[in-house]
Amino acid sequence: MQSFWLYSLWVLAPLMQGAVAYRIYVRRLSRNYPVFLVYTIGQLLRFLVLFYCYRSGNRELYRHAYVAFAPINVVLQFAAICEIFSQVFQQYKGIRVLGWTLLRWTSLIFLFIAIVIAVYTSGQESDRFLAAFFALERSVQIVQAGLLFLLFGLTLCLGLSWKHESLGIALGFGAITAVDLITFTLRSQFGSSHQQLLSLISNGAYDLAVAIWLIAFWVRKPAHHFDQHLSSWDVASWNRTLTELLRR
Repeated sequence: MQSFWLYSLWVLAPLMQGAVAYRIYVRRLSRNYPVFLVYTIGQLLRFLVLFYCYRSGNRELYRHAYVAFAPINVVLQFAAICEIFSQVFQQYKGIRVLGWTLLRWTSLIFLFIAIVIAVYTSGQESDRFLAAFFALERSVQIVQAGLLFLLFGLTLCLGLSWKHESLGIALGFGAITAVDLITFTLRSQFGSSHQQLLSLISNGAYDLAVAIWLIAFWVRKPAHHFDQHLSSWDVASWNRTLTELLRR
């Protein structure tokens, strides 16, 4: 039964992602989200290659293909998050420059924390290569979670508005990051004994994220604004002040 659901969730994601890519093309949103479009197309290609390897029954080929796509996937995810950051702070040059500085330092801090956790984690995985790979994957998820937390924290504190599509992309990556962080941690602790169940949970979270992206790009809604008490701040004045300080 688990194999049936795992297979179903695995096939469902590229179908929805194809609809997302089509919607981005039709609405000409590729100018605003070029990196996310490349990420979406890349995920479709990744599915085709992994699906072929899976159907061929060659586990070693599947493993090599999965590991080969992993760094490309990580780079595109980080680039997509940075793209969202630029979209949110597009109108505020001063805040955007300050935000990029915070983003770089936060990335380094969370990267250091992730490396420390990876080094001092002892898992039950018998395959040393897989153990190292899962530890690295978890480290990446820690860094990504930190960047998303910073992004949401800054926009919440400043009361900035989000484009509907940008918010959907960020929420989707947030869902993937949260669940993958849990599953990679469990996998590093318990090894491959619960591999199928953890893969089912991970694929379910990814399908949820793609569903969020599908809704975000197919449903037309106005920009979302975080109506908090801090949103009463004069953000434009803060931006002008920061811009003047950066010119000095």
